[in-house]
Amino acid sequence: MAAFLFSVLWPVLLHMILSDASVILLTAATGSTPDAALCTSLAAFLVIPPAMWMYRKDRGIFWKSSGDFFSAKDRGTKHEIQQGRSKIAGLVCFAAGGVLNVIWSQVLFWLRIQEHFSNQTQENLLAAQLIVQVIGLGILVPVAEELIFRGLLYGRLRQAVPVWASVFLASAIFALYHGNVIQILFAFPMAVILTLLYEKGKWLGYPILFHMGANLTTIVLELLLR
Repeated sequence: MAAFLFSVLWPVLLHMILSDASVILLTAATGSTPDAALCTSLAAFLVIPPAMWMYRKDRGIFWKSSGDFFSAKDRGTKHEIQQGRSKIAGLVCFAAGGVLNVIWSQVLFWLRIQEHFSNQTQENLLAAQLIVQVIGLGILVPVAEELIFRGLLYGRLRQAVPVWASVFLASAIFALYHGNVIQILFAFPMAVILTLLYEKGKWLGYPILFHMGANLTTIVLELLLR
């Protein structure tokens, strides 16, 4: 059991370690407190290669051991993409991420959550230069987080835990990882959608595009409201 728990949580722990390393590296390089978005972006950049390696390794193992989660449909994904069958679905996911981001943000605003809890973490991230936000928060972070929380954490849970429990646990861990109440309330329902996209679509590109749409929408709205 301990080995299983470690294998599930190791990708998240790796991201935490690289996040701390990013702060140390940027502090040493600049001699001052580093920009939050830059640290987050650097951590995402550093974690993508090992996370991708682990994800590809897991897929090879699970293809051999399970005909359920990684099915023939999953193995044929590249062929479908080449034929253009997944492009429309990907665009829909991207647009849906932006739309649902706006809707859920508005719901939280109507509930006056921001009057009771601080959202300083997101404010610090959105105070960075636009290029860092777009490339880092809008592209690198979604890729890194989907590899970690959907591709690895959920994928490993899915092999030993029922689907509904895997979706809940992976989504809860993703939400709690964001660290403050507003982000947790925002991230949990979005994580459920992201996880179900991966479960049903059997392609990590769907949640990545959804996540990108959500993050880029936040950046655009913040820019328009300044």
